[in-house]
Amino acid sequence: MSVDSDDTNQTTLRPSAKDGMRKILLNRKTQLHMLVFRPFLEFFAGKQLEVLILPASQREHLLFGAQKCITYTLRFLQRQPRLAERHYGSWLLARNVWSGGLTLVAACNTPTVLKHLSSVPTAMEVNASSESYQLSYSNMMSTGELACSLLRQWEHESPSLSHCATILSSLIIETRRHHGQ
Repeated sequence: MSVDSDDTNQTTLRPSAKDGMRKILLNRKTQLHMLVFRPFLEFFAGKQLEVLILPASQREHLLFGAQKCITYTLRFLQRQPRLAERHYGSWLLARNVWSGGLTLVAACNTPTVLKHLSSVPTAMEVNASSESYQLSYSNMMSTGELACSLLRQWEHESPSLSHCATILSSLIIETRRHHGQ
C-alpha cells in the first residue's frame, strides 16, 4: 500500500470514529439522566395513599421528575438503531435497554403518572434540543416492545438476555391486557 492510501484511510476513519464516540457519549448522557430521574417515577409506584396526602406543589414537582424519567427513557430507546451493536461496555447497553423497558412498563402501571401524562402536552422536548417525545401510553408500550426486540437480537449471546426479553414481553402483554388493549 502506498502512503497516500494509508492517509486516505485515516482521514475517512476519523469522521466515523467521531460519530461513533458522539453516539456513545450521547447514549451515556441519556442513561445518566434516566438514572437521575428514575426515583421520581419509583416514588409513585405502589404509593397511591402517600400521593394523596402530598401538597399539590410537591406532587407536581415529583410528577415533573417522573415525566423527565419517561422522556429520557423514550429518547434512549427510540434513538437505538434497529440493529444495535453492543460494542462498548458489553453488558451496559443490554442492561440499559432492559431497565428502560421495565421503566416504561412501570410507568404504564402507575395510575397517578398516567393521569398526569394525559394532562400534559402530547410531546415534551428534552433539554434545548428540537427533539420531542410522545408521552402517551401507546408510545410507551410500543417503545417497550422495541426494547424487547433489541434484547431478542442478542439472546444468542446469553440465556439471561433471552430470559430478560421473555419477561419483558410477558409484562408488556399483561399491561396491555390490564388496560384493555
